[in-house]
Parts: sequence; C-alpha cells; structure tokens
Amino acid sequence: MEIRKSLSVFTHLLALTGYTSLLISSSPNIALLFLYLFALFASLYIDLTDRKYLLNNTFSNLLAVLLIFILGIRVFLFNEELITVLIYFIIYIQLIKFLGKKELKDYEQIILISFFQLLAGAVTTTNIFYGLLLVIFIIFAVITIFLFNIFKEQYGIRDGIKNDIKFGYKPLFSSAIIISVSVIILSLSVFLFMPRLKGNFLTSSLLNKQRLSSGFNDEIELGMVGEIKKDSSPVMRVKFLNKTKIELPKIIYWRGVALDYFDGKLWTQRFKNQKARIAKNYDGLFVLNNSNKNDVAIQEIVAQPMDTDVIFSANSPVALGDMPFRNLYSVNNSYYHGGHFTNNIKYNAYSDLTLHDKELLINDTLTYPKEIRLKYTGSFEVSSDIDELSIELYQESNSQYENVKVVEEYIKKNLKYTRVLDNSGKSPPLDQFLFEGKEGHCEYFASAMVVLLREMAIPSRLVTGFVGGEYNPIGEYYLIRESDAHAWVEVYFPTYGWVIFDPTPENDTDYYLGFNYITGSLEYLRYRWNRYVVDYNISDQRRILKNIRNRSDKINFNLSSKLKPDNPQLYFLVVAVILFFLIFLIKYKDVIFSFIKVDVKNRDVSDTYRNSLAFMKKKGLNKPSYMTSNEFLEYVDSKEYRKYKEFTRITNIYNKVKFSGVEDRNMIDKIKAEYIKLKKKS
Repeated sequence: MEIRKSLSVFTHLLALTGYTSLLISSSPNIALLFLYLFALFASLYIDLTDRKYLLNNTFSNLLAVLLIFILGIRVFLFNEELITVLIYFIIYIQLIKFLGKKELKDYEQIILISFFQLLAGAVTTTNIFYGLLLVIFIIFAVITIFLFNIFKEQYGIRDGIKNDIKFGYKPLFSSAIIISVSVIILSLSVFLFMPRLKGNFLTSSLLNKQRLSSGFNDEIELGMVGEIKKDSSPVMRVKFLNKTKIELPKIIYWRGVALDYFDGKLWTQRFKNQKARIAKNYDGLFVLNNSNKNDVAIQEIVAQPMDTDVIFSANSPVALGDMPFRNLYSVNNSYYHGGHFTNNIKYNAYSDLTLHDKELLINDTLTYPKEIRLKYTGSFEVSSDIDELSIELYQESNSQYENVKVVEEYIKKNLKYTRVLDNSGKSPPLDQFLFEGKEGHCEYFASAMVVLLREMAIPSRLVTGFVGGEYNPIGEYYLIRESDAHAWVEVYFPTYGWVIFDPTPENDTDYYLGFNYITGSLEYLRYRWNRYVVDYNISDQRRILKNIRNRSDKINFNLSSKLKPDNPQLYFLVVAVILFFLIFLIKYKDVIFSFIKVDVKNRDVSDTYRNSLAFMKKKGLNKPSYMTSNEFLEYVDSKEYRKYKEFTRITNIYNKVKFSGVEDRNMIDKIKAEYIKLKKKS
C-alpha cells in the first residue's frame, strides 16, 4: 500500500482507539457515536478512493468557530464542568477534521486530538480494558508517527501526489513493536517509582455521574433499599489482610450509616449537622474507639465511586488508615470523609468482628447511660396496634437480650420478605407491613424491630450498608454489589456497646454465591487493575522499594556466604561464565559483527550531504532543524532559483540512499563529484 494511504489508515485507527477509550467509561451517547463512526469511515473511504471531501476549508473553519461559541455558552452561562466541555470539544473538532480536506498538518492534528482523547479516557474511567486500549494506542501511535515522518521526509509539505512509493510492512511493524515495548517498559518504570501526587484534581463528572454507586446517605426512606438492590453494579472489593475465610464470621455486615430518628416513613440523623471531627494519630490512623482488643480484622477496601461520602467497613470499625483524605467526621458511629470522589478510593479498615456470647449478653443488667437512653429510646407517635404488639411481646421477667430476641424471632416468623411492594393500603407504611400486607424489604423488618424495642425502652437504631458479598477464591477477596444493600439493627448493651441483630429472613441475600474459574479470573483481573493501577499510591511505592531492598540484601548475603575465595563453587562459576561467553561469541559472531560493523558507504553519503549543508550555510542558506531535506531544497530553489544545481543533485542522491537503501560505489563517487563542483562556486 502507498505511504499516503497507509498513513490515513493508521491515523484513523489511532483516532478510533482514542475515542473508544472514552466510550468504555459509560453508556455512550448513541447519536454522537453514530455520527463519529460515520465521519470516521467516510473520511477513510474518501482518503483511500481519492474522492472529494465533504467540507471545504472555509466551512470547516466556520463550524470550528461556532463550536467554540456554543461550548463557551455551556461553560459560562450554564456552568457546565470545564473538563466535560473540553472533552466534547475535542470530539467535535475531530469530526470536523474527518470531513474536511486533509493536508499533512491535518493528519498531525488528528493524531494529537486522539492523544487528548486517550488522556480524557484516563480521567473518566477505571475500566480494566483501558489498559488494553493503551497498549494498542501506543503501537498504532508509533506506526502512525513513523509513516507520518516518512511521508513528510519524502514529499515535504506537498499533498496530492499520485505517484506514491510502496514499501514493506515487515520492518515497519518490527520496529514499531520494539519501540512500543520499550515505551511501555519505560512508562511502567515511571509509574512505579515516580512520586505520587495526592488530590482529586483532573476528575470529571462527564461519564461518571451515571456510574456512581448509590451507596447510602444520612437518610433513608422505606422502600429505598429495595430500589438499590435492583442494581448488581460493584460497590467495593474487600480483602482481609490478616484473616482467612475460615476465620471470618459466616455473615459479614459492611457497616455504613446508623440512623436514630424515624417519623413513620423516613429515617434520618437528628444531629447530622453536629459531625465530630476525628484527627489522625502519630501512626496516621483515625482511631474510632478505645477498643482494647488486639485481635482486629484488617481489611483493604477498594471502593468504587459513590454519590456519598460514607466510609464502609466490616461490622464494628475501631480504626481507619491509609486514607486519601485528611479529615474524618463522625455521627452515630458512622464515618464520613467530607469530600466528593468520582474515582476509586482505597483505604484500610480495622474492625472488631467479635460475636458476643449469649450468656454474657443475658447477664448484662447495667443501667443505660442517660445520653443513650434519651437519644435511642422512644419514637414517633405510633399507632395503637403497634403499641399493643410491643406490650404483648415484652416480658418484664426477661433480660434485655431475651426481649430483643423475642422481637427478632416474632418478626422473622410472622413476616415475609419481598422485593415487590403493594403500597395500595391506606394505613401508615409500618402498620401496613406489620398487620396487613406482612411483606416488605429489609428496611421494613429493621424499622419494625427498632420501633418495637424503643416502645420497650430498649436503646436501638437502624443501620444501613451491605451484607455478605461474593467471595472470590482467586485473590481471596469479597466483591460487594449494590444488590447486597441491606438494613439491620444495632441494640445497645451497657457493657458491650452496640450489638448487631438482623430480623430479616435469610433468603433476603444469597450469601457468598461464589465464582466459577472463568468469572473468578476475570473479576480478579478487575480487582488487580483497580488495586494496583487505578489506586496505586505512595504507600504502594514504599512497599515495593522496601521489598526490592530486602531481596537485594538477601541476595548479597547469599552470594557473600557462598562465593568465598576458598569456595570451589566460585571457580566453577567463573569457568562456566567464560565458556558460555566463548560459545556464544563463536556461534553468533556474524550477527554480532554485523551490528558493530561501520557502514562506510552510508557514512560517506551522509558526511558529504552534511558538508554541503555547511557550505550552503556559509552562503546564507541555513537549514532549520524542523525542515526535511526536500523542504530545504524547495526553500533553496525559491531563494536562489537553479543557482545551486549541484546541491539539488546531492540532495536527490542522499534521499535515494536514505529511503531506498541503494549503496553502490558509483553513488558515492557521484555525490563527492557534485560536492567538489559545489565548492568551486565559492
């Protein structure tokens, strides 16, 4: 294929790869997608068939100006996010470039725009397939730049040449692969060891808004959890660093928000505006309570972007660490980072997973603290039916724990779980759930239990978060989805604090559904991508450098202990290395000497051309570094028409040797003879 057409093909492939990096971050705009694909394939067809372009230069420029005007209005009048508008700008500008007449500079601009699309994709996505697109983009970019420079060197800035040369693809692709691998290795080195920058800049809501996990905020309406459970999108991935699956409880609650006030339909936090700030200690940890337990479960949590600033952790958190933000706030033992993230966040959570002994809870008869009793007992004006039910269930002779279990068992046995609610009744939602429909989501079960316990003056509150999750044995971590959303109850015991109770029947969630080998492997790749690429930070760098240092010290120790002067292994190793080197040298001597051999012919031609350039410089005709040999020749002809015919012939011979590889003695003699003639003109 001709160079010009090859350049067009790879330029369009590069553009398609750049645009695809934007597509994978969310559901695409279908109209824009079809428009883009139409423009791209129409442009490629026009280039390959030498057809007439759809837009002339004047109309293309007018469209570009109109586009800037419209996008400017969206920024300054409608306050749209600047990065979002810039992304749309580069997409539409590329569309205009596709449909307009393409000179050499236009190919250059399309390449540059494709690179900006790739950068925009990095801002707006955490998808693992972005890594594959990045590798493909690098390979296409190297080939495209090669072709661009060959075309520029061969033809200068002239376009529309029909007698295009053909060339072999094998050396081009080989060189492109070698350079691409080198670029990837260099990029990985920079990525691994370049100091990380903290912050949440260069993020965009262009495509992330629709992909933010719902999570939970500081209020929840009856029926809300059921809506969240309809979505199976991943919320977070959690790996226990010091516990195996066997050592963990059968059911793990991923605690989010504790709510203390209920008006009959909506749960909220009464004192949500009085968030207490928690400071880091000297170890960089946010200590959440003064637990004396040494046996805490350490979790490494990689959370997807959410529309909430709630921090999730297993069961009862005691500390949080390695967090990408400075501040932490607390309300009702719920924790918030106070920021807004449209990318993943990674942190460590330290949790108490203790399952309290039944006998210990039965014997906990201490008096409730006044602030606990005032805040977590009593409720809204309940109906007479709820009041009568609480009186019926309460047994004065029972301990607090026994009364709690009576309420929990009553709800589990007499009410059914459903995700399809019938809201046609006229009674208040909780009354309809308890006495009429007797079916509901998990928040109905938890709400009913909290209201009944508070009528018995037992401190309790509703907690939202997630439960269970899918355990992936490949990687040994849990995948928690939005469909694992759940609501449960915490009851206060004076000696042991807040204890978890769950009145929802167990068929609410299929705990630990698990993965087969293929789905588990794919999910593990996503986890590794998020953990070690998207969320790679300075702590990971320190750990890698520490491991390298430790391994280096271990290798040095082993070598120093084994390779002593009196150790025969030392002599054997030296002899083996020398023999291996000699055998390699003998077997591959032709290849080795072909690499180090000096190509005298090519050097003579290049040296003669450089000498002629030095001569032209003395004549006031200096070749700038950005000019190709043909561009400079055109420049010389425009200044001194046909005066330096010898220089024209020297340039032609130089180009022929450079591009065709023809290197005979006759060429060298010719170029030297022309140089001698050129010098005589001084």
